[in-house]
Amino acid sequence: MVKLNIFFGKKPNYFYLYFFIVSSLLIGTYSCVNNDSSYESLETDIEESSSLTYVLNEMETFFDNEGNPTSGQNPTGNFVMDFCFDFVYPVTLIYNTGTTVTITNFDDFIAILVNSSENLYLTGIEFPFQVQVYNEETQTIEIITIENEVQFQNLINICNFNDCYCTTDYDPVCVSIGLPDGTFEILEYPNSCVATCYGFDYEDFLDCNSSCNCPLTTDPVCIYDSTLGIIEFNNTCEAQCEGYTPNDFVDCNGCSIYDVNIFTGDCYSAGTYNLFIDFEYTATTNYPYFDIYLENNEYFTSIPLFDLPVVIVNFPMSGNQNDFIKICIDGGTDCCIEEQWLSPNCGAPVPPAGQINDERIIYRTVK
Repeated sequence: MVKLNIFFGKKPNYFYLYFFIVSSLLIGTYSCVNNDSSYESLETDIEESSSLTYVLNEMETFFDNEGNPTSGQNPTGNFVMDFCFDFVYPVTLIYNTGTTVTITNFDDFIAILVNSSENLYLTGIEFPFQVQVYNEETQTIEIITIENEVQFQNLINICNFNDCYCTTDYDPVCVSIGLPDGTFEILEYPNSCVATCYGFDYEDFLDCNSSCNCPLTTDPVCIYDSTLGIIEFNNTCEAQCEGYTPNDFVDCNGCSIYDVNIFTGDCYSAGTYNLFIDFEYTATTNYPYFDIYLENNEYFTSIPLFDLPVVIVNFPMSGNQNDFIKICIDGGTDCCIEEQWLSPNCGAPVPPAGQINDERIIYRTVK
C-alpha cells in the first residue's frame, strides 16, 4: 500500500497572476501621472482585514508551535514558492487590542504568528504594502504593491489554497527561478508530483545532480571523444556541461565522419604533393569506399575505407591559398565532411580535377 502525504499546493494560477501584476503596475503608473491619485495611494491606512486573517490561518499550517517548518508543507524552503507569496518587510500590523507592530523580517513575523492567543491576535494591516510573488511569464519572483483590501482578496483568490496528494517517494527534481535582485535560485522538490502540484512541468525540470542545472528533456546528441569513442548525452546542455562543443557533435543514429586528420607532406611533382588522410566513421551502408571531391563538388577519386590511413602521393594544388576536399561515405553526398588547409608551394597547379585521369591518382596506405 502506497503511503500518501498531503502537500498543500500554494502556487497561484499564474495566468491570472500575470494580469494581476500587470494591472497593479498600471495602477502604479497612473498614480505617478495623476498628482491627486498619487497622494491618495501613498497615504497609509491601518484597518482590519479579513484577508489577513485568512492568510494567517493558512500560514499556521506551515509551522509548528515552536515556529519550525511543518514536515511536507515547505518542500523547497522558499516561502514564496511553497506558500504563494511573502510580505516585503517592514510591514505594519494591528492587534485586536488596537496596538500596532512593525515587523522587519520573516522570522519575527512567524514568531508573532505562533505566539498569538485567543486574547491577543492580529486583525489588520497597513495599506499599501508590498508582496513577493512568482510570475510564470518571466519565471521570476517579482514585487507588487497591494493598495487595499480588494486587491489583497484578489491575490488570495488567485493563490488557490488547495491540497495536492503525492507519495512520499524521494526522487528529487529541481527548477530554476529568478529573484528580484536579478540572481537565480535552484529549488529542489522531493519528486515530480510535488513539483507539478506547484505548477511546474517536465519542461521546467533540471537535473539536481548536475552542476550545470540542465533540463531533463531528452533530445539526444552524440559526441566523439578520442579516448572514449562516441558518447550519447540526453541533450545539448549535458554535453556542453562536460566540456564538449557543437564541433564535437556527431550523428547519433546514422552516418558520421569525425576525428579527421589531414597533413601535407613533400611535393611530388610540379603542382602536386603528398597528402595524409585519416578519419573515424560510422556508416549505415556496406559501401566500402570513401569518395573525395575537390572544390565545386568535382569528383576526384574513391579509396577503400579499409586502407585508412592513406597518403595520396600526388594530390593536386588548387591554385588558391587554401586547398580543399570533401570526404563522403555511404555511397552518396549526404554523409560528408569538408576540410581545408594552407596549400604548399609546389610550383604551378595541374589542370582541374575534371581533367585528371583517375588512373594517375596515386595513394599508399599507412599501416
